[in-house]
Amino acid sequence: DRHDYRQQWRSFTASLATRVTLEGVIGQVLRGVREALGATRAALYLADEAGGPLAFTAAPGLGPLPQSLAIGLEHFPARQGAPEAVVTEDLPGAEAAALAEARLVVAVPLLSQGRLLGVLLLGPERTQAAYTQEDLDLLTTLGEQAASAIATAGLSERLAQASAFEAFHRLSSFVVHDLKNGVSALSLLTQNAR
Repeated sequence: DRHDYRQQWRSFTASLATRVTLEGVIGQVLRGVREALGATRAALYLADEAGGPLAFTAAPGLGPLPQSLAIGLEHFPARQGAPEAVVTEDLPGAEAAALAEARLVVAVPLLSQGRLLGVLLLGPERTQAAYTQEDLDLLTTLGEQAASAIATAGLSERLAQASAFEAFHRLSSFVVHDLKNGVSALSLLTQNAR
């Protein structure tokens, strides 16, 4: 066996657990997967809430990449009920050509609760060896863990934004209430002054 799955998974999970923000999680996912497989490069595309094409999110140190990809769950074969990592040559024509030009050779689906959150793309190994089925199996597992961390970080950020908006709403309500009291007092004063 090429990988100690248990050690790789534990190490990857521990590194993700230290990140709180979505940006931090994304950076750690890219670093962790590159280190685990010895990949030369990595890029991440995430889905938006509207369900459009996957949008370019991060690719440290890579040149220009397509700003979006039209990739869906149907492009990832399911073995044992779960979509798995694939070689980018197996993706639709335009996407495969763009990714080949960027030297990204493997696509990993990021699935959370049956929804495609995004796709993690990897470049060739440092040794230039082809990725094996064992590598793809490890990537599929790491992709599931990464999707969970990305979903959790996204939900945490939305919750923090909602809490901040609620606090701002409460504060603005107090300010408006105080302004109304001040305006009422001035209004009474001008009426009585006449």
